[in-house]
Amino acid sequence: MQNKKIVTIIGGGASGIMAAISCKIHNPDYEVVILEKNFKIGRKILATGNGRCNITNSNLKLENYHTSSKTKELIQNIFKEFNEEKIINFFNNQNLELKTEKEGRIFPRTNQALAVVKCLEYEMERLKIKIEYNFNVANIKKHDNKFIIEVYRGTPIKSDFLIIATGGLSYKDLGSTGDGYIFAKNFGHSLIKNFPSITALKLNSKILKKISGVRQEVLVKVIVDNEIIKEYFEEILFTDYGISGSAILQISRTAIENLLRNKKVFIGIQFTYESVKKEQVKKILLRQIDLSQEKKLKSVLLYFLNTILIDNLFDEVKDKLCKDLSNIEIKRIVEILTDTRFEVSGYKDWEQAQITTGGVNIDEINPTTLESKKEKGLYFCGEILDVDGDCGGYNLSWAWSSGWVVGGLI
Repeated sequence: MQNKKIVTIIGGGASGIMAAISCKIHNPDYEVVILEKNFKIGRKILATGNGRCNITNSNLKLENYHTSSKTKELIQNIFKEFNEEKIINFFNNQNLELKTEKEGRIFPRTNQALAVVKCLEYEMERLKIKIEYNFNVANIKKHDNKFIIEVYRGTPIKSDFLIIATGGLSYKDLGSTGDGYIFAKNFGHSLIKNFPSITALKLNSKILKKISGVRQEVLVKVIVDNEIIKEYFEEILFTDYGISGSAILQISRTAIENLLRNKKVFIGIQFTYESVKKEQVKKILLRQIDLSQEKKLKSVLLYFLNTILIDNLFDEVKDKLCKDLSNIEIKRIVEILTDTRFEVSGYKDWEQAQITTGGVNIDEINPTTLESKKEKGLYFCGEILDVDGDCGGYNLSWAWSSGWVVGGLI
């Protein structure tokens, strides 16, 4: 009798789990093993979407994905094979009811990330996929067409196929230490430099401690060389070191990328709805001033701003009577309301970053199968590859889809 083929997956995160399930479904006779360095699988899944798990997005587009490669052919191929509809169908088949929220973000109806992990665990149990916990891989080599996976303690594991799904460097406390990059390099792969993304930004400003804790929906802009290169409308949160919130998470990649190019980067904030233009803000302000001639400016500013922001952004004029405001002062008020700028001085590192940019150069990966062009039988999926997505379910979608495709094509 011919020996069973063995497929070993290093990493029990979203992409590794999906690769294991797909591989076993497509190859029922294969022995599929996950090697997980943590005491349980899916720890990063539990942390996504503030514990709710933003499973996917109803509108996956190539423009929401980033890579250093000159082409996005690989990304396009993966989503052509396993798109958002198939992701949704997969989880529906695991008895998970989903719901769609703002901007197409899809969550479990129960708002519970644990339910996502549990349904994956139940499916792996049904398929008899083996999981080795607390398993630290020391080294990997190839001998006689077999991968030899060495451990710090214990007997090496032999495998016919190897999938590296170790993730990146974000959420270090959940086990992301970059081991996969070392394994990839040992097989001759080049790496695109990593930097953290979907993270908070540090700002240069003397008023941060005074406005820390203030939340407001605003239009936030990334400004480089006095040009707006990205903007997004959603909530921001001022902190004692800078700025966070969902709007910042959306634009952080662009800001950090330019900082790393030694560019001066500013965050511009418009404290009104995105559809309201500067001239409209001026008209509204003048109308409110006209209606409040005997009142102080700070009463008019309640129309636009949180009171703490009023106290700290308009300190010199907030107590002036509206009838006494000069044209120059009104012009300056409009500027503050529509384009308050803060210089970006840095960003929160791997402990807070939700994703990792960079990784294994995808030009060295088969764009259809995700097999290494350097070593036959070696595959990669998920965050370890030089592919990252915007905030909103795009990164988990990449994990599910790349995992499913690689598992099914072995």
